[in-house]
Amino acid sequence: MKQKTITTMSNTRRGNIALVAALASGGLVACGDGHGSPPDGAGGGELTAAQVRELINAQIPGGIDKLKVPATDNAIPVPGAPQGFPGRFDTTDAKRYLGKQLFHDPNRVRRVNTNVGQPLDFPASTAFGGTIGVSDSPAGPPPAGTFATTTQADVNRITSLTVATGSCGSCHIGEAAGKAGQVLNFNTGGEGRGYTDASGTFFPRRRAIASLTKVRQQPIFEGDSLVDALPTLTEIYHLPDGSRVVSTPALFYHNLPPPAGFQILQTGRLDELDSVARQAPAMIGFAFNNRLLFGGFAGEASTTIGSLQPSSILLDPPFDDPAQENITFLLLDAHRMLGTQNATLQGIPAFVQAFREAFPAEAQQAAAANDPNILINDFNVARATATFLRTIVTRDTPYDRFLAGDDRR
Repeated sequence: MKQKTITTMSNTRRGNIALVAALASGGLVACGDGHGSPPDGAGGGELTAAQVRELINAQIPGGIDKLKVPATDNAIPVPGAPQGFPGRFDTTDAKRYLGKQLFHDPNRVRRVNTNVGQPLDFPASTAFGGTIGVSDSPAGPPPAGTFATTTQADVNRITSLTVATGSCGSCHIGEAAGKAGQVLNFNTGGEGRGYTDASGTFFPRRRAIASLTKVRQQPIFEGDSLVDALPTLTEIYHLPDGSRVVSTPALFYHNLPPPAGFQILQTGRLDELDSVARQAPAMIGFAFNNRLLFGGFAGEASTTIGSLQPSSILLDPPFDDPAQENITFLLLDAHRMLGTQNATLQGIPAFVQAFREAFPAEAQQAAAANDPNILINDFNVARATATFLRTIVTRDTPYDRFLAGDDRR
């Protein structure tokens, strides 16, 4: 499969960056033990830069050229189009530009305090994904087990405070080249960007908004604002046998249709603070990385336990997306955009025009049917975003120049 070929390129490229660094610095010496034999003439001492390239060339299927980033964005490898969806993963500059704008636009974050059909209804008299009880709800007192209780007026205040305030760029901060800059990353419910020190180095820094509802009494880390109930991809379910289980959204996708008694009680996808308690993956090299999300579940087949493949459920004919499109669609769910963003984007003329240029075939279909949802929908958003991310590559780093034959350190 073409996708697996790309994975091999990715893992090999990353591994060889470390290998080359060690060899070029004299940290490794060649050994004459069969598989590790140095190239002819290398002897038993340090390898020259040319000999390192020769060694890599001999070990990589297809040679060292397989590690080089293509000279143009259109030449970056993409998976083959699935049956029924021709050109689905093609790279165009219009798609790339649209994806870049979508990646950084906070207007898409609209699914805040939406408790119905997410993917099931949350318990009555609760807010923010079942985590907060609403004391004055007309449906009666909130259920036991919520993390805190507040009034409907306060729920409305927090909703208005956090809606349309985040984006993909909230964690993958552009000022830091989109790299992982924090252990705790905050989207909605967070504030701040970072600071620049006296030498001009930018440090990403965001924090939780302290005026959200307090859900804990004891801090779990220094500076804890006590406002976060659950990490983003953590959910609590009630199972038909009466037990409760803490899981990921995969539990729902692997129990379709939901059996009688299967309920979603609380989720970190919709609590007050969108928090990812890990370093956000770097954007650079996205095109060559098929091990995404939880150590690699993004892009796994829908039959894989723990995987999340909405395309296999929602598209006709169904198929499993590659890792890049898969994870960008999942982030629409995890970061408060899924479903609710489309009406917002359809009301912004600049975005409508950008979608028309990025997806001309869908634009014609939408015009003929007088249905903007054919053009501006969650899957096309994910496709454009994945295209943008695939084009974030390096072509002139010391490693790239080394592969091209530059022996300077």
